[in-house]
Amino acid sequence: MNLNPTEQRAQGTTWASQRFYRPYVISSLCVALTLGFTTGTAMLFMPLLGFSLKNSWITHLQAHGMAQGFG
Repeated sequence: MNLNPTEQRAQGTTWASQRFYRPYVISSLCVALTLGFTTGTAMLFMPLLGFSLKNSWITHLQAHGMAQGFG
């Protein structure tokens, strides 16, 4: 079986065509966009709009950090 170098390279990289990382990237972007960025934005704008964040500041901060970490 005589293959030219281009065909040999194409046969050697069949794993790349499966792209197992795509679902991970898509799910991490969804988590970051829906949970991480929105929680951070809420933490930014709630004091500006006059809402008190006395006890909920720490929980918002932890939720934002965890969502960004998982995202």
